[in-house]
Parts: sequence; C-alpha cells; structure tokens
Amino acid sequence: MKLSQMGFKPINCLIHEQDGKVLKETDEKRIEDIMNRKSEYVIVYNPRDEQRKEILQVMDFDGESKVSVEGLRLLGLIERLTNIDLGLESGELTVDEALDIINNPNAMLQVVAQVVNSILINILKEQLMMAEEIAQLPEPVKRSILDETINKEKREEEAKKQAEIEELEAKLKALRGE
Repeated sequence: MKLSQMGFKPINCLIHEQDGKVLKETDEKRIEDIMNRKSEYVIVYNPRDEQRKEILQVMDFDGESKVSVEGLRLLGLIERLTNIDLGLESGELTVDEALDIINNPNAMLQVVAQVVNSILINILKEQLMMAEEIAQLPEPVKRSILDETINKEKREEEAKKQAEIEELEAKLKALRGE
C-alpha cells in the first residue's frame, strides 16, 4: 500500500434517506454518486487534530469509568463534524428548540448521532492505547513526555492569550480611530 493511499480521508460517511429508510454510505464512489444525484444528505467528517482536542475537552468524565457527550454538547459536535447547520454557533437556535431536537430526534439525526458517538469512542480508544503505551515506558521517559506535554500546553495557551490580546488591542485602536 502506498502512503498516498493512507492519507487523511476528510469524509467519514454520508447519511441519506432512500425509500423511507436512513442509510449510511462509506464507499467513496457511492458517496460521490449520491452527492451528484441528491440534494438532501448529511456528510459526517473525520475530525482533524484540533477538533479531536476540542472533542476531548467537551466530554464529561464522571471520575470513574463513564464518559458521555449529551444534550447541547452532542448537538454542538454534530454541527462541527457534519454539514448540518443547527444554528447553535450563530445563535439562531433557542434553548427550547434545542431541547425539542434532543428529546425528539428524527431517524436521520439518530443515525448521525450514532456515527458521531462512534467517532468519539474511537478517539477515546486512541487515547487509552497511548496511555497504555506510555505506562509501559521507563519512569525517566514518562517524566520527559509529561514535562514536554505540559510545556507544549503552556505555550499553546500563551499563544492563544497573546492572539486574544492583540485582537482586543486592534479593536480598541479601531474604536479610538487610530
């Protein structure tokens, strides 16, 4: 197998209705064919690295063994990982409307939620495998990895803060007319 064949595939699957049934397609040729023939479908995208980090941050860990993403958080992930515009990011969706969607999803949204949940499970599996591999390393190596991870997180946080400061300063200058 060539490395080019192993590259990142942006589309996880396509979900559509046919003859009253909700179907999920993963074959690239079938996806392309459906996209050319139909206008009503949902594309579920594979998350990129930055999205994976965001996903891990919105997961609820109960401190023991239960992990979940429910309610508005799940709808937010659906909006980020699909071509569905729920209006959450733009503020068009009210809390009551969101609760109605959560409590009364249609068949299409249920399948989309299942696919998004399977993506979440895969991300968690990857995290667990990395943790198991790290646990087997000698203590000095583990300490080095931990220190580097902490330093990287600090650098990223500082960069975000600096970007926010610069953005606010630019807005302040614009308000002042400078």
